[in-house]
Amino acid sequence: MKTKILSIVLLLIGICVFSQNSYELFGNFISESTPYEVKINTTKTKEKITSFKIQICKTATECEESIEIVNNFDQETFISAMGSTMKKSKLIGSAFVLKPEVELQWKNIYYNLMKNFNKKEVLTELYDLQKIEYGGKLKMNKELIKLKAEDGTNKYLYFAPKYASIRLFNNKINSISVVGNILDSTKTVILKEEATLFNNKYSIPFRSTIIDRNNYSAKIYTTKGSDSYYYIECNDLLDYKPFENNYSYSLKNKEYEIKVDEDLKIEKRGLYDYFTAIIFSDFLGFNNEGGNSLLQAEGRARIPLNYVNFGRFNSPEYVEAYLNASIYNGQEEGSGFIELNVKDNLSISSFELLRKNNVEAGINIGVGSFEWKGTSTSWILDYGIQMYRTKFKTIKDTIITNYQLYSISHGPRLKIEIRPQINFGADVNFGLLGLKYSGANKNLNIIEGMDFRKEILKDNGTLYNTLFLTTNFYTKLSPNDGNGGLYFRLGGYYDFYTKNIAPQVMVGYATNLTTFINKFKKNDAVAE
Repeated sequence: MKTKILSIVLLLIGICVFSQNSYELFGNFISESTPYEVKINTTKTKEKITSFKIQICKTATECEESIEIVNNFDQETFISAMGSTMKKSKLIGSAFVLKPEVELQWKNIYYNLMKNFNKKEVLTELYDLQKIEYGGKLKMNKELIKLKAEDGTNKYLYFAPKYASIRLFNNKINSISVVGNILDSTKTVILKEEATLFNNKYSIPFRSTIIDRNNYSAKIYTTKGSDSYYYIECNDLLDYKPFENNYSYSLKNKEYEIKVDEDLKIEKRGLYDYFTAIIFSDFLGFNNEGGNSLLQAEGRARIPLNYVNFGRFNSPEYVEAYLNASIYNGQEEGSGFIELNVKDNLSISSFELLRKNNVEAGINIGVGSFEWKGTSTSWILDYGIQMYRTKFKTIKDTIITNYQLYSISHGPRLKIEIRPQINFGADVNFGLLGLKYSGANKNLNIIEGMDFRKEILKDNGTLYNTLFLTTNFYTKLSPNDGNGGLYFRLGGYYDFYTKNIAPQVMVGYATNLTTFINKFKKNDAVAE
C-alpha cells in the first residue's frame, strides 16, 4: 500500500515535467501479489496533450505498451487500455482477468492524477488565452511639477519629466522610476539633468492615488541632496483616463514604459488572473493513524482592494476566498472518519472537526496593512470565517451510522507577505480560530441519552480554541514563459483543550502564481 501511495505522490510532483519522447513513471499497482509499474508517454501540440500511450512493466525487461490513445481521456478508455495491455504475452497474457481490487487501483490513479492534470492544463490554457482588454489610458504630464522639500520648509524646485518605468502589481504601482531634469525655483536654470525619482518608501495604490486623487502620501523621491529629500506628488505626474468604453482600476500585473504626453493603454485583469488552482500532496497522509489527506485540491481567488492609503498603510488590503477538498486520503476504505464507539467512549474533542475535515471553505479580508518596502514585505491584519465538513460515524454493536458534520470557525491572523522582484514568494500566517460545531446532515441531537453538542463535543469553552501557524512558499517552474509552478505549505494547528497538534507538510502544483510572485513572463515584462 505504501509503495503505491509513494508512486502516486512522486508522479504528482513530477507531472509538470513530462517528456514528449520518453516514458515517465505514472504509478504502481498490485495484481495477484505481483507489483507492476505504469508509465506514460504523452504527445503534445502547442503545449496541449493530444494523445498518450501506456506502458506496464513487471520487470525492467518485461514490458508491454498500449495502442496510442488520441483525444480521449475518459475512465472507460483508460481502464480498457490497461486491461488490453495486461493481456499481452510479456505480462499475464490472455489469462488476465480484471478483478475489482485491481480496477480500484487503476481508478485511483486515473481520478486522482490524470483528471486533475487535465484540470491543471485547462485552467492554464484559459489563463493564457484570455482576450486582452484595456482598463484605461495612462498619461504622463509634460508640465513642470513642483519638487517639494520633505524637511517641512517652504523650499521647492521644479521637475521636468521625460519618461518613466512603471511596475503594476496587485493594483499598486509597486515601483516607479521617473527620469527628467531638475530646475531651480525660477524654472530657468537646470540644476541636474537626467535625474531619477523613485518610490523608494512604499508602493502606490492605483485607485486611491491615480483615480480618486487622494494626496495623502503618494510621493516619489529624489536621492537625498545636501540638505533634504525632495519629492513630487504621484497624481501630479500621472493621469488615468477611460479607454473607449472601459474604465477600470483592476489592472493586470505588468511593467510599462511611458513617455511625456503619451497615452499608454493599460491592460485590465481578466477573470482567471484572480484564480489559482492547486493540487496538493500532504506527506503526513502516509500516517494511517493521522487525519491528513494525501491528495487535496484547492481553488483560491484573491481580489486586491486598497481603497484608502496613508503612505505605508492601506485599508482594506484584499478580500480572499478559497475552497479545499480532500480527493484521496491514502488510507484504507472507510478511514478518515471521526469514530464514536458508544460502548467505549462518549467524548470527542471539537478539534477533530478541524483535523479530519474533508472540505474546507473560507473567506478572509485584509483589514489593514503596513508595507516595509526595504524588505519587500507587507504586514497584514486579517480576519476570516471558515466552514468545514467532516465525516463521522457511530458504532453500537454491529450497527454503524454515518454522518456529515458541519462546523464554523472565525478568527484574526497576522499575515506577512514576502514579494521580492524575483522568482519567489512567501507568506507567514499566525493566528487564532474559534471553532464551533454547527450541525449535521441528519438528526444527531442525542446519543445514548447525551446531548451531542453540549455533552459529547468538548473544547476549552473560550472564544478562540485553536492556534495556527502556516507558511507558504511559491516558485514558478518557467518564469519567462508561464505562470504555473510549485506551491509548498508547512505549518500546523494547536488545540488549547487537548494540547494536540495537527501538522501539515504539503507540496503541490499551482496553475497561476501571478498574485503571489512579483516576477512576470517575458510578454508581461515591459510594454510601451
